[in-house]
Amino acid sequence: MNAPPVSPPRPAITARIAAGLKSPALFAYGLKGANALAAFLATALLARSAGPAIVGDYSFSVVTATLLGVIALHGLDVVSLREIAGDLRQGATGAARGVQRFATLSIAIVTVAMTLVFVAVAGAGPLARLLDTNHDSLLAGAVGIATVSFYRLGLANIRAAGRPVAGQFFEGLNSFFFAGLVALLWKLGQPTSSPSAVLFFFGCQFASVVLMWIIVRRDSRPWAPALPVDAKRLRSSGFPIMTIQGLQMFSDWLLFVLIAGVGSAAAVGAMRVAMQVVLVMTLVVTTGENFL
Repeated sequence: MNAPPVSPPRPAITARIAAGLKSPALFAYGLKGANALAAFLATALLARSAGPAIVGDYSFSVVTATLLGVIALHGLDVVSLREIAGDLRQGATGAARGVQRFATLSIAIVTVAMTLVFVAVAGAGPLARLLDTNHDSLLAGAVGIATVSFYRLGLANIRAAGRPVAGQFFEGLNSFFFAGLVALLWKLGQPTSSPSAVLFFFGCQFASVVLMWIIVRRDSRPWAPALPVDAKRLRSSGFPIMTIQGLQMFSDWLLFVLIAGVGSAAAVGAMRVAMQVVLVMTLVVTTGENFL
């Protein structure tokens, strides 16, 4: 007969808990949960003050811009994270600056081109009718293509420089900004249209982008001059990543399109709120499991 398992001594358990409470990972998990909660509160307050139809049009525009922004990255955010972190570990700051400069310029060119094409197509009118969404909201989302791209690239650069907690903080900073702005408008009794909500959201994201890139520029100031990079290799490494990221975002976008086609913008808004609730609950469970 097997003997029952022996429990670890109480001092060992106490030491483990104390070590866990001092771990930077705990703070990062807390930030991640707070970010998800802020995003939920912003969506819930917007639905309370403006109605589910406004949330539906706003959500569809944000998801559309995010999808296009991810494609505009063509995977160079993940490639930059990998390449810059590796170069910095070896002290090759010139190579790191070369990758950073190439990725920034390449993404900027693609982003401008995609934004101009999107404005031309969305501004014509039939696209909004085809997708059964608000025309002005969809057009307002054009400003988000650039902010999404440089938001993700900024996060990659901050994490590559060895700042994982700062990256987690900036990942949700725009959610705090947006939640605060929506709460203020709700308190003042100011009505919010769907185009305004889209512009407010991407304006908050732009503020986060500015703050992130100030840190990125400060971190890279002492680096050596940029060295030439193998552009073909970097792009070929990024395209499979873009495909995976794009398909993930496309599944969310297609879900909203199907819900809008079968139901209405209000149904999309209700779905958005439900998704935020599930996200918060999932983060609580997974964070608890990872920490314990």
